[in-house]
Amino acid sequence: MLRFLNRVCAVTVLSVLAFSAFAKPKLLPGDVSPPSFGSTVNGEEIRAENLTGKIIVATFWASWCAPCRQEISVLAKVRKAISAQYVEIVAINFGEERRIFVQASKKLLQTGLTLTHDRNYRLSKPLGIDGIPYMLLIDHTGKIKYVHQGFGDQSLGSLVDEINLMLKVQHDDALPSASD
Repeated sequence: MLRFLNRVCAVTVLSVLAFSAFAKPKLLPGDVSPPSFGSTVNGEEIRAENLTGKIIVATFWASWCAPCRQEISVLAKVRKAISAQYVEIVAINFGEERRIFVQASKKLLQTGLTLTHDRNYRLSKPLGIDGIPYMLLIDHTGKIKYVHQGFGDQSLGSLVDEINLMLKVQHDDALPSASD
């Protein structure tokens, strides 16, 4: 019996190792922004190239996810505090049925967030995103600066600090240099 369990464990470990060898690694700071953030209820695709010059906060969420709903509430407050001229906040629904996404979008309309849909995990799967909430903070040049998986009360301080730092860098880059 022990020999059988050892074989089962060995096969399981080898299977996991083989799968992980082919799985795409998750996004890391310094990586280039994903090209797309999904489509809105109206079918408008939100593309990174159309957001150049803005800081992008992109979060993957689902209506059934309690930490996601908490994060969405915080991001709605960020949206009210910072102009869309400087920061675009995109909440990407993580693979739920379109009907559920549309219902959730109606409820979240007042947040001011750009709500998009990752139907059938077409965005998240190639990026290696397999859990939510999953947030990317992308600077005004299109580079990922921070990556967060999960959300809790302790996340709020670092999120605000990171956005403020990115806003400062964005502002400093927009100022003319002494040689201009």
